[in-house]
Amino acid sequence: MASYSPSTSGSITGSPTATSGDQSDVPSSVRRLLLSTKHLQELLKQWSLSQATETQVSDAYVQIGNDFNATVRAFAHHQIDLRFV
Repeated sequence: MASYSPSTSGSITGSPTATSGDQSDVPSSVRRLLLSTKHLQELLKQWSLSQATETQVSDAYVQIGNDFNATVRAFAHHQIDLRFV
């Protein structure tokens, strides 16, 4: 399966994607991935208006990588084949 390796790891304080619950829960994993993507989109908009820092954008990007990996693991836990997705 594919995986993403961000340059740093860890959860971001204040991020809408803080890990909680069962990590093999597919709907929750997908939801966290979507929320972290939406969070990055909002930060990029703020960054373009000089209302967010490069560090905040970078941290959100790393969080997407972490959430993507958690989602892949959740799918793998349930033996859901992602080759055709």
